Amino acid sequence: MLKLKIKKTKELTVTLTPEFQLEQALKQEDPALVRKLTVAGMLTKDDFRYIRNNMAETLQELDMSNASIEGNEIECDGLGDCFALTSVSIPASVLEIEDWLYVPYYLVNMDPFQKQCSPSITAHPDNPVYASEDGVLFNKDKTKLIHCPQGRRGDYVIPDTVVEIGKFAFGYCGLNSVIVPKSVKIIGERVFMGFGKTTIVIHPENSSYIIENGILFSKDKTELVYYPAHLQDTDYAIPEKVVKIGIHAFFKCYFLKSITISDSVTEIGKFAFWGCERVKSVFIPASVTKIGVGAFLWCDVIEAHPDNPAYMVENGVLFNRDKSELICYPDQLQGNDYKIPDTVVKIGEYAFYFSQLTSITIPDSVVVIGRHAFRGSKLQFIDIPCSVIEIGYAAFRGCFYLSSVYIPDSVKIIEDWAFSESILTSVTIPKSVIKIGENAFQYDFIWDYAYPHFNVHPDNPVYASENGELIIKE
Repeated sequence: MLKLKIKKTKELTVTLTPEFQLEQALKQEDPALVRKLTVAGMLTKDDFRYIRNNMAETLQELDMSNASIEGNEIECDGLGDCFALTSVSIPASVLEIEDWLYVPYYLVNMDPFQKQCSPSITAHPDNPVYASEDGVLFNKDKTKLIHCPQGRRGDYVIPDTVVEIGKFAFGYCGLNSVIVPKSVKIIGERVFMGFGKTTIVIHPENSSYIIENGILFSKDKTELVYYPAHLQDTDYAIPEKVVKIGIHAFFKCYFLKSITISDSVTEIGKFAFWGCERVKSVFIPASVTKIGVGAFLWCDVIEAHPDNPAYMVENGVLFNRDKSELICYPDQLQGNDYKIPDTVVKIGEYAFYFSQLTSITIPDSVVVIGRHAFRGSKLQFIDIPCSVIEIGYAAFRGCFYLSSVYIPDSVKIIEDWAFSESILTSVTIPKSVIKIGENAFQYDFIWDYAYPHFNVHPDNPVYASENGELIIKE
């Protein structure tokens, strides 16, 4: 008879100091077996890093109510990978909680391999900034609802003290319904993103918002705020009164095959049609003068009215009107290589996001490579011209086939995560570079931390290399 060996999980209490950190406190324990951790004393950034790297998949409860936090702040990467957490208790001393404690990392940064749920949060009653009620996090006077845990079920009635619902507050919640009181004046970005079949109910006397046919609009219907993904219509025409399409307004609307943008629309928000994979074509009318980053990601075909004063499409690629910025290269365009026109000064944010292109020629007119510009693409080599000054945040992150890159002596700034998760083995840093952001060259897929061999120009005023390691000059 086969006997299964079941490992018992533990509940541990530790008292920490900057000199006696969590790694030392758990030296005799298997951190992967700790289900509940109660911490007193001082929690540092190193302690949060230890939790992320060793307990992310198993730690369910973290009680910090009697602890103090270094800097009185839980930073954006504090617990961002800990997808097993169901509850977190924060101490009175915490004055700031950045988004990634309660917003899943993969939804903030569009990485589909990180945190999958968010915890209920209990704030210490003496905390001067935050309050909580049944696991829901508010500011102290409960005028702003900050976070509702994703595991919550049933119906939720927002307290009538709430004036503002913070960004992503109900993101991916499994609630049956959310009842919004008449007191609410502001609904932040992506509040209901990934909402499933949850029904939004707006108080009829609310002066700022209205629901019509299940769709959330501003009260005067000049802004389409949110189109629920569970609506099963295949075609939708945006009403003529709408002037603005909100941020992530049509996020992952799988059933939609056709969206008609009315001639009244002047602004399309960031990531407005993100994940509308069955919408094969989008037509930008002449009225649109502002398009947010990533608005048409994964749309196969983009067309623009020839009289549009702000945008144009050439060979299927979206540019601003004077072609000084390349905004979006649709992934489904044929071919393995593309030559960027020599009018382009900026490669826009997310312009070639997860592109299938293996070769791209960048002209010497380009000065800025925007955030996430080539992220996740299949580029194997990139020759950055001597005109480029700045390489944006995560510009080449996740380019798993990128084995070689030339950084010219014009580049001054390489932002955070710029070349992370690539297979670069060596990097030459010219004397012009004065800023290299955090993890700019780190390969960390599945926490396998590694860096390429660095060779820094001896005249660089900020950086040097020693035995292949990048160091900051004193």
